[in-house]
Amino acid sequence: MRKKKEKNLNPESNVPATPVDGNVVKIVAMVIVTCIVVGLVSSTAIKLAASTYYLQTQRKLATNIPLVDAALDKITDGEAGAPLPTDPPTTQAPTTQAPSTTQAPSTTKAPDTTKAPDTTKAPDTTKAPDTTKAPETTEPETDSPETIKQKQDILNQYKALVSYAKTIGKPSFTKVTYRSLQKDFLTGTLLHSVDKAYADYFVSKEAAESAPVLVPANTATSELLINHQLYACMLATEDASAAIKTATSVDLEDGNKKLTIVLRDETDPAVTAPDAEKAASFTSAMFPVVTADTLKEKVNSTLFISEISSASVTYSDCTIEVIYNPTLGRIISMTQTVNYTGSFKGMLLTSTGTVTEVSEYKDFNYGAF
Repeated sequence: MRKKKEKNLNPESNVPATPVDGNVVKIVAMVIVTCIVVGLVSSTAIKLAASTYYLQTQRKLATNIPLVDAALDKITDGEAGAPLPTDPPTTQAPTTQAPSTTQAPSTTKAPDTTKAPDTTKAPDTTKAPDTTKAPETTEPETDSPETIKQKQDILNQYKALVSYAKTIGKPSFTKVTYRSLQKDFLTGTLLHSVDKAYADYFVSKEAAESAPVLVPANTATSELLINHQLYACMLATEDASAAIKTATSVDLEDGNKKLTIVLRDETDPAVTAPDAEKAASFTSAMFPVVTADTLKEKVNSTLFISEISSASVTYSDCTIEVIYNPTLGRIISMTQTVNYTGSFKGMLLTSTGTVTEVSEYKDFNYGAF
């Protein structure tokens, strides 16, 4: 019995086969199946992706079946019902829009039309300042209605005062007249000896005051303001605005009044004759006037070599100041200032000189009445 057991324990004896576990078999089978499924799925996904890409890039198929085309559009565009891009609209939109936007520069030729700076050469044409030397040519400026009335009222008051003194009141008075000549060293060459040649005309103030003109009362005289038999002022009321630059009336502290009238400039004014019924010019209507021909003759008489070929004279800022008693309407004193500039052209030279003539009237005596 013991020997029989030892024989059975011998390792080289037939060992019974170990039975295979069923779970292992299942696991192996599942792995194999999974690999197969994964392979199939991966292959399908790759094919599907490739098909989608192909459809997105190359599809030109149109089945004319709305549902099928919509499904294909959903696959290719990723959105249901999204319209397929058509070649003409998408490709032409950018190209047709670009010209319209690039046309703007051609339409913005406003800079070519805005050649206003070329047309705004008004400063070259607006040489009005050169032509607006109206004061020198005595062209009247435009006055307001108030200014015109003021000038007319002051002129009428002045005319009433001097006309009464000239024709009715005929007071006694004294008159002092003195003159001076201003000439430039360079432009006054032709006039270098005029003031010396006519020393009795160019009288200093001191010399004039030492020998005043005495006008007795009740005398018809031409010494009062202008050389006329009947009038001391011949400026018409309607010409006040055209002839007068400024006119003022001031009340003085002593109860008297002062009138000041300044005329506009006037070139070559005509002389009013002593018996004329109407003034020949604005300046000669209120002031003594010397013509250009008279000045030319006077200057020529002082020259030995050259000779004056032409001459002109401009009267500027001629002023009359009258102080009077407003209660009695009688003149207390007057100052008459005349400024005239003569321009003379010789054979080689042109000269100018300005004469200032001042006449002072005072010591008016109207008598008891």
